[in-house]
Amino acid sequence: TVSQPGDLIIGTYGAAGCSSATDGYVAGGVDSTAATTRIERFRFNSETSITTGRNLVVARRISNCGHSSETHGYASTGESPTADHIDKFSFASESNATDQGNLTVARYSSAGISSDTHGYTAGGQGPLINRLDRFAFASAGNATDVGDLSEAKASSAGVSGSTKGYISGAYQATSGSAGQGRIDEFAHASSVNATNVATLFDPRGYSTGTQY
Repeated sequence: TVSQPGDLIIGTYGAAGCSSATDGYVAGGVDSTAATTRIERFRFNSETSITTGRNLVVARRISNCGHSSETHGYASTGESPTADHIDKFSFASESNATDQGNLTVARYSSAGISSDTHGYTAGGQGPLINRLDRFAFASAGNATDVGDLSEAKASSAGVSGSTKGYISGAYQATSGSAGQGRIDEFAHASSVNATNVATLFDPRGYSTGTQY
């Protein structure tokens, strides 16, 4: 059965999720009144409430993306207003996030994926797009457009494998309900378009992805 390790300090939705080897992070999102810059942390090995003490550079709401390297968490996209910012924060310290760079296009409701060395921001809306952006974890700099999804989609789940990334489902897709169950795949090692490799049993949007 699923256990509850603790509670958020203030309930939010549309936040970015990031993870280190020992902790989970919830960045941004909407509280009861407005978009927030709050970064909250909880321990994987302790059933204690979440702690906070740091903030993102830009307040984000409505399905902003989370990305994770071994040492840092990243948040990209978000509506408040429609954002092209990439924020970076350290897992090891309680300091505020810094500006990592910008996406090629401002958007929200994108899917976030991570490799060992890069973050990927896939699809999104504002308007609906099929773009796949990539940015390096190691140094600050703007993202580059490295390919396209099989179609424009938003509110998909990003799934991170060791060598490939996946974008599953969608709340909105250019092919309508036929696209809401698609699973797209792309290789981390090359700049090529994603391909449709499978279909979800139950089409859906606003779902959660995982990291290897």
